[in-house]
Amino acid sequence: MDKITVLRIDRDGATTLSDISWRNIVLQTPNVFPLLRGQRPNELDLLMREKARHNFEHVDGCVIKLVNAPNLLYSHVDEISTQRTLDNEPQDIFSKYKRTNFIIPDPSTEYLYQFKEKYDNKILDAFGDIERIKDYITVYRTNKEVMTDKSFKEIRKKLHDNFWLRNNRSDQQEMSVMLRQIMSKEFKYFGYGVPFTPVITDMDYMNRAIQINESCQAIAYSQDMECASMFVISKRALKDDDIMGEYYDYVRKNAWATLNIVKFIGLDLHQLDLRARRKYFEFMSEIAEIKEGNDKKIFMLLEGGNQGYLSNQVFDIISHSLTGFDMDIDYGESSFGYWWDETLQIPRPAEESFPLVNREHCDVCSSITQDDFFNYVINEKRRMHRLHDLNKKATDIFNAIQSKDLGLHMRRVLANSEFSSFQEYLLNQ
Repeated sequence: MDKITVLRIDRDGATTLSDISWRNIVLQTPNVFPLLRGQRPNELDLLMREKARHNFEHVDGCVIKLVNAPNLLYSHVDEISTQRTLDNEPQDIFSKYKRTNFIIPDPSTEYLYQFKEKYDNKILDAFGDIERIKDYITVYRTNKEVMTDKSFKEIRKKLHDNFWLRNNRSDQQEMSVMLRQIMSKEFKYFGYGVPFTPVITDMDYMNRAIQINESCQAIAYSQDMECASMFVISKRALKDDDIMGEYYDYVRKNAWATLNIVKFIGLDLHQLDLRARRKYFEFMSEIAEIKEGNDKKIFMLLEGGNQGYLSNQVFDIISHSLTGFDMDIDYGESSFGYWWDETLQIPRPAEESFPLVNREHCDVCSSITQDDFFNYVINEKRRMHRLHDLNKKATDIFNAIQSKDLGLHMRRVLANSEFSSFQEYLLNQ
């Protein structure tokens, strides 16, 4: 089995630096994995091209949701098997990228929970060959068509509970078949397994998520493959001490998974929810304690959002989108998208951003023109700019840990951003 190996190399308070190895891939933490989902421009192609051109010291992988993988990833992997060279090692840009970068699948099960018509279409495109998932969407749509009182949320919730929580023998068998099918997709196209777990809203869902983690890790072990742990946690669950206690106990005791992945749904620390902020601080403290007790465990945060920078204190790897919006958004107020403000750490309308460009930030900033901000070429350039900034922020944290002044460094960065109030949640005071 190709297991992830972890070597702790330095620390400053609660924050650690590690060398992580898997197969031919070696990366240093903190590391940023861009969340790739767009096709206009194709974000995977953009990332591979920029990685070939620049030395991004702390961007050594990416995250692709399974609902987006058919369009972004699968054709690249399928083509590898048909390529032949003299040394039998494909030399196209994707093959080279895949050999040295960790591509992580995100099961994106929140799409079953946060229902919208276009999300359901994505689910069917990605999982149309999996009967249990196809039936879930089909039954919902059939019921929706005949309903007159428009109680769509009630229908969906009941079907969602039945999908995940029913526990008779036939449901257990269907669940087992579904998990094996999904894990097979992940092993074929990503080479690494991430459990297909539900959004956790109460203790029943936490217990089912633990069961599925155990099942998926057993499936992986039986195929001589490795598998992460995966928990998708709602803001409501984060604020429940009993639910989070179950999570901490599980990851502390679980001997299967080296990589432990977390995604939060409905959580934005920029919103004024003091209990959520306090519970996230407690969450970070618990993760730091778990890592202190076991230096072979690593943690990854998917879709870090506005709390992403703060989360660098305990997470080894964090994923962020290249648009600046980690959550799915339908529309924005800007016709030309948004430009990432590297100081404020927010996306701002592109057409108002040219006067604020820091020419010394990256090669995109040094060459961009005002006309670019009123042309659709900005869609590509703003993603390249964001990629440079993600690497720069991670590199600066790496250097601050080595200099043993991480707390001071993070206070300075947060003080100049839109998140100055986050300073009270620093573990390294």
